[in-house]
Amino acid sequence: MFKDLYGNNLSTQQVEVVQAVNLFSQELLRMGKKDVSILEAVRQYPGEFILQIYAAILYLYGQTIQTQILAKQHLDQAALLLDQANAREASLYRAVNAWYHQQLSETLTLFENHCYHWPKDLTALKTTEFLFYCKGQQYEGKRFARLTTYCYPEHKDNPFFLAIHSFALELTKKYEESMQAAKQALSMDEGNPWAHHTLSHLYINQGLITEGIDVLEHYAQTWKDFNPLIESHNSWHLALLYLENLEFEKIQTLYKHANWADKAQFVGEEIDAASLLWRLDLEGEDNSAYWKQLANSIQDHANFGGMPFLSAQLCYALKRGNREAALEEALAAIQHFAQQQTQEDRFVWQKIGLSLIYGSLAYAEKDYHKALDYLDPIMDKVACIGGSDAQVDLFRQTYLKALIGAKRYWEAQSFLHHLTQGRDMTNLERKWLTECHI
Repeated sequence: MFKDLYGNNLSTQQVEVVQAVNLFSQELLRMGKKDVSILEAVRQYPGEFILQIYAAILYLYGQTIQTQILAKQHLDQAALLLDQANAREASLYRAVNAWYHQQLSETLTLFENHCYHWPKDLTALKTTEFLFYCKGQQYEGKRFARLTTYCYPEHKDNPFFLAIHSFALELTKKYEESMQAAKQALSMDEGNPWAHHTLSHLYINQGLITEGIDVLEHYAQTWKDFNPLIESHNSWHLALLYLENLEFEKIQTLYKHANWADKAQFVGEEIDAASLLWRLDLEGEDNSAYWKQLANSIQDHANFGGMPFLSAQLCYALKRGNREAALEEALAAIQHFAQQQTQEDRFVWQKIGLSLIYGSLAYAEKDYHKALDYLDPIMDKVACIGGSDAQVDLFRQTYLKALIGAKRYWEAQSFLHHLTQGRDMTNLERKWLTECHI
């Protein structure tokens, strides 16, 4: 019986399929450019169950209507081959199928249970990390860290696992342990971009801005060798550190050199660009040309209701790019999606997600009182809309600026102190504090 490189049994009888599985797994974990190799492999071996599942996973990462359609094609083929699958592979099918049907809470539970049952399945664990992102990595941080801690004995010598584990620890504010795990990962593979990603979170959340800039600038030259998504996202993190130092010229230079300056390839790049431009909006920077360019790139991507975190940013981008017709179409699609959700997902969308979207759009119109009507009731729950701690901070900062815009200065000052939690303030935060005293 063949096994993959982590020791998991495979149902295939072909060496070439094992090689394709291993390459996909390695590239997914290292965030390399060859993860798309799975698509050529499944074309050559369409009768291999595990290849169909991995191809579906690759497309589901895309988070658009079109990639959903492509994922379904592979899941339909996998369903015809289900009798060939072993127990682990069949478990993956159930989880991936739930993901396709956008049953987010159920999907995460299925992937989580899968990893507890097969802790050697590092490919599944990496995918589960992405599902935690969809559910809200800070919101589900303890759950995420509990899972990586359980899997630790199986993968403690794997730098890509350690990068995952270090991020889970950061999300639960175990900063010293997180730094130790990230540095251990880098001692094995200094070019590990996901370990660089953990460092970016550690530096900004502890207010260590100068140190963070020095470290990320050192690694930035290596990111072009990896998947465009991680190159984009780590560049975004570097830009956030520049912003904390009020270094707007460096941000503009970085933006022009990132993939965002041309048409973004993936939704992940689009929200990196949208999030950065939005934060610049909060500081009064005029980026109208970039907003128009980004809105044209997004097109119908905002019609996909994967999670409120994405929808809020894509809709805001359409608003700022003056794509009103596209925005109305997206809002109609999102409202329909929210009505179809069940259980916790229904609560997140209908009680928090829609309010976040409409509050954000009101802020884009500088209607601060209307924005606060939507945002006041949900800010203590906003972590459940998806994204990481640093990503969700965009909405917390928007709320702070809305408070200032509405001249609710005492509340703004109190909220800012809550955000900084007693640590030394950055240059940006001191600017906000000054605005709270106007």
